[in-house]
Amino acid sequence: MGFSYRTVLKTFSRIERIVFVACFVVLLLSGGFLIIHFLGSSTITAPDKGGAYHEGVVGQPSFINPVLAKNGTPDKDLVTLIFANVPTIAQSIKHDDAFRTWNVRIKENATWEDGSPITSDDIIFTVQTIQNQDTLSPLLSDWQNIVPARISEREVQFQLLNSYALFENLLAELRPIPKKLFADISPANLKLSAYNLEPIGSGPFVYSGLSKRRDGFIDSFSLIRNSRFGAIGSEPYIDEIKFYFFENEEKLVRAYNMGTIDGFGTQLLSTATDVQVHSSRQDVPTSKYFSAFFNASANELLASPSIREGLTRITNSQAIIERVFRNTAVVVNGPIPPSLEAYNPAVEAYTSFNQDAAYQLFKNVGWEKEEGSATWKQENGDDILFIIKTPDAWPLRDIALELQRQWNAFGVPTEVISLDPQIINDDTIRTRNYEILVFGNILSLHPDLFSFWHSSERFYPGLNLSLYENKTVDDIIKSLRTADITSSKRVSLLEEIQREIASDYPALFIASPRYFYVTRGSIEGISLSLVSLPHDRFDNIAQWYLKTRRLFK
Repeated sequence: MGFSYRTVLKTFSRIERIVFVACFVVLLLSGGFLIIHFLGSSTITAPDKGGAYHEGVVGQPSFINPVLAKNGTPDKDLVTLIFANVPTIAQSIKHDDAFRTWNVRIKENATWEDGSPITSDDIIFTVQTIQNQDTLSPLLSDWQNIVPARISEREVQFQLLNSYALFENLLAELRPIPKKLFADISPANLKLSAYNLEPIGSGPFVYSGLSKRRDGFIDSFSLIRNSRFGAIGSEPYIDEIKFYFFENEEKLVRAYNMGTIDGFGTQLLSTATDVQVHSSRQDVPTSKYFSAFFNASANELLASPSIREGLTRITNSQAIIERVFRNTAVVVNGPIPPSLEAYNPAVEAYTSFNQDAAYQLFKNVGWEKEEGSATWKQENGDDILFIIKTPDAWPLRDIALELQRQWNAFGVPTEVISLDPQIINDDTIRTRNYEILVFGNILSLHPDLFSFWHSSERFYPGLNLSLYENKTVDDIIKSLRTADITSSKRVSLLEEIQREIASDYPALFIASPRYFYVTRGSIEGISLSLVSLPHDRFDNIAQWYLKTRRLFK
């Protein structure tokens, strides 16, 4: 007779059967718990490939081309993901002792998305296209007087007119375009190329399609993972990134709350806090700072260091941060913001808020307040008036208005003129037609202060907005450009130049804002430590993930 569980169970009494079933259930449950415990203690959660991420952006893509894309635009966001930069495709970057000759050797497996190799000819063609004035590239000023030469198919040499230890800053922003696609297009017609909206690149993602409204507005732009990128860099986990474009921040937030997009970046705290779903928000320091630049050639009063210091001392930057930025910025006291390692806290002594010191400084230059008067006058009885010009856009306009409020309250008559940002860029800055300009500077991780503070950059296209001249500073800047970025000499030079500039008061340094990145909890691996420009949020895109798997330890 064969063995049968049913036969055995029939021999059990009713109570015995209940006890048996209960023990069997307990055995199953405890076994399950043991297996779960074993897996939990013996395995770890790891990122896995897969999933689609939807990013929201205000604006429109126009030129998804590294030669034409401007900073702070959707173009630059897309370029960062579609085109690899030189350090990524380089096997080695070497220089001579004088930092004037730089050799870049390309990785053997560096290819375009179609599998064809990236060559030195592509890099040389890209640089020469930037240098051609007909291209109207925003990178033109960075690449003037740099001569690229072909050493071999995989090696290119750059010859610089002067020593420049920070040349890798430029290489990091250089993203080659394929010569085979653009060689037959004249630089003046480059903006007309269809490849500007259907790019062929070499980065972690490749273009897969776009959608437009009937009025021509681009609704979305899709990218998929570039499997070939793994040969030269970290292949992303995410299968697809889809960009959705909006006319303004209000529509962006509405789309996020409705679930159309999974994340977005913004400089407006109000936008970041308008979300109505559970989210993760990163408040990221930036290397941007806002200042009021003094132009002594437009108002002779500003030629006096005491007056410039006095205006600095009557300015409560922390109050500006509270009113304009809702406490999401930090006070800046010199030409380098606190977010960078090169920051020298010693400059705080020169620019701290001190109205008593300001009162004495104004008295020292002969300014007087008549009895019963709320405003200062010059020693000869002439009225005092400072005019601040600024782009008519947040936060610059709001900073200027707060300066006006504070200075008027101290008895220094001040007016604010807000102009269209395009007029500020194309006319006001170009002609240096301002007494005081509220504007911003953006520095790289390893800052080069040449364009902002060297005397040769006082006039357009230089960015020395204070028309600042100081031979000591010029010499330090020259030394900085020849100092290795890892040397202690560079650290001491940066500390010295900050003290020198801060003590001259060529500008009123005010605030460095934060950047906000908001995402749903479903996406992991995002870690932003510093954002110079919005596209920097994608620097570690290879670590972002939506899917996970269990791995044994």
